[in-house]
Amino acid sequence: MNRRACTALLLVAAACKPAGSGAMSDQDRATVAAGVRQADAAFWAALPSRNVDSVMAHFASNVVFADEGMIFPTRDSLTVAARATMGTERSAQVTVGDRRITVLGPDAAVLTTTFEEMVVDTAGGSATFKGAWSAVWQREHGRWLMVQSHESLPSPEAAPATPPARRRS
Repeated sequence: MNRRACTALLLVAAACKPAGSGAMSDQDRATVAAGVRQADAAFWAALPSRNVDSVMAHFASNVVFADEGMIFPTRDSLTVAARATMGTERSAQVTVGDRRITVLGPDAAVLTTTFEEMVVDTAGGSATFKGAWSAVWQREHGRWLMVQSHESLPSPEAAPATPPARRRS
């Protein structure tokens, strides 16, 4: 290939490189993580209100939510399920564990945490749920919203949180 053609090819390749595809600085990653941490804290703070609209405000219009073996493929299906569940609850207290955040890019991150939720239903009965939560957060028009989320609760016969020590042969 002649020199002019090679130079033109390199210029075209450089022009095709997506904007912002360079490596993120540690400061940029910290800024994204802080924004996601703040958005996630606001989500968990909204849960005890049992106000479905306040809770759903943290989910993107194209959210997909997985919970206890079920997938809610649309925001509408998740909203219907949230209204049904929260409609039977009088109050809730939520404690969130350490948040682990993996920054995927300037506008996306994955957050994983544990939670404990104590719920009192409208009949006065109470139940405590402990589980794990993962969410993919995406910045849309300056707001961090969940686009994917998964909640899991251990079954009663679940394995212990700490695996048994291995025997040495």
